Amino acid sequence: MDIGEKIKKVRELRDYSQEYMAIQLKMTQGGYSNLEQSGDPTYSKLKKIAAIFDLSLTDLINFDEKKIFSSYLGNITGDNNTITESNIISDKLLEEELKAQYNARLLEKDKEIVFLRAMLEKTMDK
Repeated sequence: MDIGEKIKKVRELRDYSQEYMAIQLKMTQGGYSNLEQSGDPTYSKLKKIAAIFDLSLTDLINFDEKKIFSSYLGNITGDNNTITESNIISDKLLEEELKAQYNARLLEKDKEIVFLRAMLEKTMDK
């Protein structure tokens, strides 16, 4: 996979549009598209692109989506035997955050029900 393809894959994984990237790089969308297609960006453009993606230049150059997805799938299926304490803590924090978001949504729903009931009662009293 050439560097243009890698840039495109990372851009898509980050859910960035070509237009967004072009704006960040102060170029046209067509110019950015050519950069991805030609696979021949300048060193300075590569550094800027890596910075936009919040990656090191080395990580961008060595990007391999197959490794990322196999690592991700290994974590989901439990095939990855490198479970660490930090992974467990991170998973617990994520679980707690999701619970907090769920509870906040339930609270909002309850408030909306109370509001709608009050509106309904006002309408029926008329």
